[in-house]
Amino acid sequence: MGAGLLAAFLVLGLQARAQDDEPVAIQRYVESVRLGDYLKEVRLAYPPLRDWPSFRAPGDKLTHYQIERAAAKNFPQGVETMRFALRWGRVVLVQAIFTERRAKERPLEKMVVQLSLRYGEPKRRGMAYTWQDGRTVLRAFNTEISSPGGAVEMRPSIEIYEAALRD
Repeated sequence: MGAGLLAAFLVLGLQARAQDDEPVAIQRYVESVRLGDYLKEVRLAYPPLRDWPSFRAPGDKLTHYQIERAAAKNFPQGVETMRFALRWGRVVLVQAIFTERRAKERPLEKMVVQLSLRYGEPKRRGMAYTWQDGRTVLRAFNTEISSPGGAVEMRPSIEIYEAALRD
């Protein structure tokens, strides 16, 4: 039995090594918002209860939106805030910031372990973990959230964006 188990581990190790040589495609959606979607499609997924505020930073070609749970009829379970950016009318960045409860159940470290099993070893800069294929960048990191009373909390978040935005 020991030799059979050892052979199985060797086969799994060789398969994992072969997979390391091939880039793994990063999924291009977060919580039902897909890179390339139009604003209309995002509003279908999360019907607004009121207008979503948007802004464009000086010199920035992106239009940014931030949607709180209270601003939409439907909202993903465990997500407190969704941020996304559009360029030429299409989504090029999506970020989901998780609720306090989900942060306790699945802190950043657990998220990174799960993502590493799927996408391989991340690049790390401080407490931000990054995976990249040729088209898409995936980041997992803690985001500062202001809570009532002025305190600041750190919440895990996940973000995907078009690799071309780095240029």
